[in-house]
Amino acid sequence: MGEAEQMQGVSIRDPWKAVRQALGQALGRRGTTRTGPDGFQEVNVVISGRYRPDRLVVQQGRPVRIIFLRLEEDACSEWVIFSAFGLEMPLPPFRKVTLSFITDRCGEFLFTCRMGIYRGVLVVVPSREKAGVESTRTGEEGDKA
Repeated sequence: MGEAEQMQGVSIRDPWKAVRQALGQALGRRGTTRTGPDGFQEVNVVISGRYRPDRLVVQQGRPVRIIFLRLEEDACSEWVIFSAFGLEMPLPPFRKVTLSFITDRCGEFLFTCRMGIYRGVLVVVPSREKAGVESTRTGEEGDKA
């Protein structure tokens, strides 16, 4: 890439790339599960080349609120599908979208894009166990080593 196309490491062809990467790292770290003032288990998931984090751990029987932020325009990431729960939701680019539901059973449940390329797992544990988020990827900041 020539000097005219690059300015302080930001590509002119994609000036938002650095912003998406920084937000993805900040919002997609482990430990972002929290209980909101209304009792919902809240998790932020950033979509940029994959789901970050891609493994969510929540407690059975408690309401869940997953806040998706899609930082790309790739057609693959236009929808998120939780087929085990009969849920699917469009994800417009560069906007937060909230999906709320109550988990009625324990287990590991896949969530994907419509094409099945982007994949994550929702792990539902009995309410006595600790909820949180994990990542199955390694070597990235904020991911499990």
